Amino acid sequence: MPWLDAVINETLRLYPPIPGGNQHSPVSGTEGRVIGQYYLPEGNQARVHTYSIQRDPRNFSHPETFWPDRWLIASNSPSPLSSPNPSSNLSSKTNKAAAFTHNNDAFLPFFSLDPADCVERDSAIQTMRVLVCYFVKRLDVRFAVGWDPLDWEKERDEGERGEKVGRLPVVVQERVRRCDS
Repeated sequence: MPWLDAVINETLRLYPPIPGGNQHSPVSGTEGRVIGQYYLPEGNQARVHTYSIQRDPRNFSHPETFWPDRWLIASNSPSPLSSPNPSSNLSSKTNKAAAFTHNNDAFLPFFSLDPADCVERDSAIQTMRVLVCYFVKRLDVRFAVGWDPLDWEKERDEGERGEKVGRLPVVVQERVRRCDS
């Protein structure tokens, strides 16, 4: 299960459902609220741009790389893959450890991290686990012929809530089951 959680976390880190982030505002009558080290007076709002924070090299090593191992390394879990770091120019263990940056506080998926945390958080995470397992077990997915996946990052437009949308042609087919005799 750690590897599945790492893949889900890495996907949410690179492609948060609400890239523009969530709004935070003090409850009326409270005279304000402290968020981290900042004071937000009543009547004001703050928005954290999740997409930028989660791709900031000050928070994550190799921020533009899909690298689920980062979550296993940060939690000291064994990795099912042999490469402990996607950067091939880091040769010694000392250099790899020194170059690794993982700020858990900068990981802000779509769940609130304050006392008003999403009550369905655990249920949502479990649902993602089940769907990913079902998807991988039952379906074959590939990009459409002639499609360059790098074009998706270049061609996306930012919507009004910060979400990035664009054409992503994929072919999804039911996986062919083989019966071994």
